[in-house]
Amino acid sequence: MLGIQVERFNIKMALFDNHNNKKLEITDIPFSIDEEVSVVEHLYEKANELLQSSGIDQDKLLGIGISMPGLVSSEEGKNFTYFLKEEESESLEHLLRQKFKKPVYILNDAKSACLAESNFGLAKHKKDVLVISMDWGIGLGIIIDGKTYQGSSGFAGEFGHIPLIDDGILCYCGKRGCLETVASGMAIVRIAKEGISAGESSILSNLSKKEIERLQPESIIDAANKGDQFAIKVLSEAGINLGKAIAIIIQLFNPELIILEGKFADAKQLITTPIQQSINKYCMVQLREKTVISLSNIGKDSILLGSVATVMEKVFENQIKITHNL
Repeated sequence: MLGIQVERFNIKMALFDNHNNKKLEITDIPFSIDEEVSVVEHLYEKANELLQSSGIDQDKLLGIGISMPGLVSSEEGKNFTYFLKEEESESLEHLLRQKFKKPVYILNDAKSACLAESNFGLAKHKKDVLVISMDWGIGLGIIIDGKTYQGSSGFAGEFGHIPLIDDGILCYCGKRGCLETVASGMAIVRIAKEGISAGESSILSNLSKKEIERLQPESIIDAANKGDQFAIKVLSEAGINLGKAIAIIIQLFNPELIILEGKFADAKQLITTPIQQSINKYCMVQLREKTVISLSNIGKDSILLGSVATVMEKVFENQIKITHNL
């Protein structure tokens, strides 16, 4: 199986065998999700490079799972946030299938992470779990009674776009004050840049102008882990806002477990402590005491593994349908 992870500013892809062992990968493929670039051509070109360098017979490729941010309908094969030009006549998934001449399945990145946690991580054998992806954006995967929950249109879990701040800044979704404007990777990068520009004392201030322009969440997290007080403050404020939002969903879903995964997980207690403090403040004690909050133990391949799990699930589903029709 080929797993592809489309991020806001790069692409990762890896080949896995049917035991979910990673055979070969390429990471940090430059790509901006907002640029006028044909994602179909770009993914096909880079995937071909990986396949050719692997030496694996392409006839053995069972399928391709592609995870990406945005409002993704796996049923329709469309991303309603990005790549709209490709969707005007045919779905993005259909265009990718035509190009690769293989089964292709697209899904939201947070749903992919949730699927990975359900199959390989802390959510395995659990019944009611929430998986929060903390990356450039914030996503939510929902497991209810042991099954991933999609919602009627497949859009359940748009956690990052719940309104949290009255008259807050404009979110790229078109609304003001979304959680993502104060607690996501995009938010901490914006806040850090504003602080550096205002003269805050930080090791981040030693970066060149070009490096500051291209600032990544990982750089802020790394600075915080080194004891940089400004970076710690930025993460703490994001964690407090995130914890307030998590308190809301604890009271809605009453989960046994919440798994935090993504880039922010590398901040460890620097992000979990303010989250927990905020939950303690805003959540009913009877619910919060029944909910365990843990950092993912899968590592950086969670979304890729979820993409691969999707391929396996879909292939088996199709095989069962064929068998029933015989």
